[in-house]
Amino acid sequence: MLPVIFAAAAERRADAGRARRTTTIWTAGLALVAVAAFVLFPPWAATTRGSLSWAALILLVLGVLVFVRVRRIAAKADRLLGADGELLAVGTESIIVGDTVRIPLGDISGVWAQDRGPSLRLQASRGISGFTGRILLRAGLNTADLVVGIVDVRGATDPESRVHRFRPTPDGVVPGRIELPFGSWFGSAELHRALTTLRSLLPAEVPVRIAADAMDYAAVWADTARPVDEIRARETRRRSP
Repeated sequence: MLPVIFAAAAERRADAGRARRTTTIWTAGLALVAVAAFVLFPPWAATTRGSLSWAALILLVLGVLVFVRVRRIAAKADRLLGADGELLAVGTESIIVGDTVRIPLGDISGVWAQDRGPSLRLQASRGISGFTGRILLRAGLNTADLVVGIVDVRGATDPESRVHRFRPTPDGVVPGRIELPFGSWFGSAELHRALTTLRSLLPAEVPVRIAADAMDYAAVWADTARPVDEIRARETRRRSP
């Protein structure tokens, strides 16, 4: 039954918040250990071993890098969520992203996704070596991108300028796209459900699929800047034996 709504559960958002706080505390601890090592054992002191200075520096750099990574994860994961955690709603006439972006189904040039979830979760399951991966996944590390190509952004409702706009074509059409960090909140099953729902509502000539690999996804992501007839021609060539 429509609309089909994909909303991040309150428990999932709370868990992501806890994971982010845990990671922040962990990285702050690494930084403090590194600073303490420099204070107690300054590298310019004759009694300080050089290896200790390098170890302290590595700890500091590691802490900063992880902190920055988590902040970026949080920003990307949260940027399109609505007030009630809604990321995507698929209806009979349009899709709604977050609370503000509305794209009529007739203005969708294609929908593509890439799903890195299975491989990332496998890596995170590998004992001690997967510890960082498990924390990042809990914090909202994006495992699946979903990009929606837009034939003409002038038909979309976008009060907060969330849609990426391209240069107008010679006939005045303004193509666009919006990319959703779908895998920050949902797994592979929900991704397939979203694509299946869209496939059932959009005309057969509108491509809706999971990209074959990262290169394929990058190509279709870039092609959202092209006129709709060029997008469909590329997809037709891809299906041809």
